[in-house]
Amino acid sequence: MSLIALAEFKSFIHMNENYDDVLLQEIIDGEEAEVSIYMNQDLNQVTGETEYHDGNRDNTILLNHGLVTAITTVKTDDDNDGVYENTLTVQTDYVWYINGVIQLQFGYFPVRMKLVEVVYDHGYATNPTAVTNLPTTIGFTVYKDRAVKVCHGYYSGLANVVLNSAAAGAGITYAESIDYAVMDDTGEVVIIETGAIVDGATVYIESGTYSKYSNLPLDLRMALKKKMTNTYQSSHHAIEQEGEAKEFNEKYLYKVFDKYARLSI
Repeated sequence: MSLIALAEFKSFIHMNENYDDVLLQEIIDGEEAEVSIYMNQDLNQVTGETEYHDGNRDNTILLNHGLVTAITTVKTDDDNDGVYENTLTVQTDYVWYINGVIQLQFGYFPVRMKLVEVVYDHGYATNPTAVTNLPTTIGFTVYKDRAVKVCHGYYSGLANVVLNSAAAGAGITYAESIDYAVMDDTGEVVIIETGAIVDGATVYIESGTYSKYSNLPLDLRMALKKKMTNTYQSSHHAIEQEGEAKEFNEKYLYKVFDKYARLSI
């Protein structure tokens, strides 16, 4: 299943028509597969992965998968009877990292085969239906010459966003497309020159929701969408011979992918 939803990608490239949906979905699937190969790991979510690791008189274990999103349990078989009776506590006994590293806070894993049992989740899942209300008591400053993040955060899939001059809808209600514009894919707003909001004013959400397209980290999601955009533009450039084929610097995008690439030793 695609981690970047078709609707999200279409919003990102400002595409409202449906005639290119098949091509766009092929680009989404193809680019996700290419990035998975480059990163040497599947981007899609796997839950309840169970692994057994030998102790090697070191304080670190490298899991077989990166993109770790949750550690369920870390247990050790302290008497070599095949039963993992000792459960370690995160932060107290060990820490873990997204690249698949588990590191003891103190001491080391003694030399023993299949000393450690780890149950964990890795990869990401599409979740386009999780709708959450936007906060109504956090003010943020808006401008006419640049877009700003809603409530100083990132919210993808913005919908029905109403701005107000005071917290919790206690002031003047502003109108979308008249006083401000919303970029739902980036979680940003910008005020309109002819609207009623003064440049540099502090505004609040009166009402509105956002949908979390997936649990992908923000930088990885944006890099994927930008890479997909480059491919889409390249396909049209080849057909129409107009415009620039590349909009985003792919050298920078691959720096993001390198951050999440499979760690090996």
